[in-house]
Amino acid sequence: MSCSQPKSSRCAFSSSVFFIAICLLNTVCVFGQQVEGGRLVDTFVLRTIEQSEQYSVLCMYEDVDSKVLEAEKENDPIKALISPQIFRIVKSGKMQTSRLHYRAGDGRVPFKSFYEHCLIFPAGNLIAIGMKPADFPAVQPLKQRVNAIIHVDFPGIAFQTLTDIQTGKNAYLTRSGALTYFAMKEPNNNTIDLYVTFKARNAYGRITFARFDEDMLPTHSEWFHSPGLEPLKGKVFSVEACKEWKFVLETSADWRLHEKYGYLPSRVFCRRDNSLTGIVEAEYRFLDWRLGDDVDTKLLEKESFNREGVLKTIDFDDWVNKFEKWKR
Repeated sequence: MSCSQPKSSRCAFSSSVFFIAICLLNTVCVFGQQVEGGRLVDTFVLRTIEQSEQYSVLCMYEDVDSKVLEAEKENDPIKALISPQIFRIVKSGKMQTSRLHYRAGDGRVPFKSFYEHCLIFPAGNLIAIGMKPADFPAVQPLKQRVNAIIHVDFPGIAFQTLTDIQTGKNAYLTRSGALTYFAMKEPNNNTIDLYVTFKARNAYGRITFARFDEDMLPTHSEWFHSPGLEPLKGKVFSVEACKEWKFVLETSADWRLHEKYGYLPSRVFCRRDNSLTGIVEAEYRFLDWRLGDDVDTKLLEKESFNREGVLKTIDFDDWVNKFEKWKR
């Protein structure tokens, strides 16, 4: 005795199977994107942690916002704010110590230039500030609030935003573990775009990785948030659903091959929308990277942190000249 199934039931059954298959396929795709996205980000984070364990670097920094540009046109003293800022940072995780030498302004006009020297270590902080290259007090350097710059690991700056840097946060650590990769595109064989969101579902970003020989490194990221920071409704998070969201942050990174250390950041451009001042832009340029055992850790000893020791190891004008030559 045979059993037959009505045609309508067979169609309904087939439709259900097809629907389940599509859902499973979508689940596999999303899972694959999550795995591949996580792999790219985790690889870069691990690379950054390793390089940041002990490093030193020179940096030229320029910051511009809309109000400063207006003031420049009107010959306002605030124009001094867009003078290049230059610093060197030396850091050792093994010694739990960082050292920073920083100059804002060109150093030619005292009231338009400012210096800061920091040695940060577990037992306390030594900081000297003033209008001279090594303006140390007679007895010992002042103990003051730590400069946020020294908290940022610059080997990972391609993952930073201007806001993160100003608050001294390592965004590659605080952000990477909380991301959900909801889409992934490959514009070409050497580039991958990751689309990511957070648990709150009120912001998303696009992170672009590009191939540099054997490495995939982040070259660009943009972040957007929803109107009123309201979470996206519905289960499916897509770029199409967020096309009206507002731009808030952007970071672009250039990489240069070092013959010993591999690819390291050479220029990073940051842009953000500040509700008070308008669009704020900043550029970081890097030279003289040193990693691991090539770092001069004598600079991190307290005995070297005095006026004479500092004047022997810094030359802000020489550092500026290095960047001028590099530009050419």
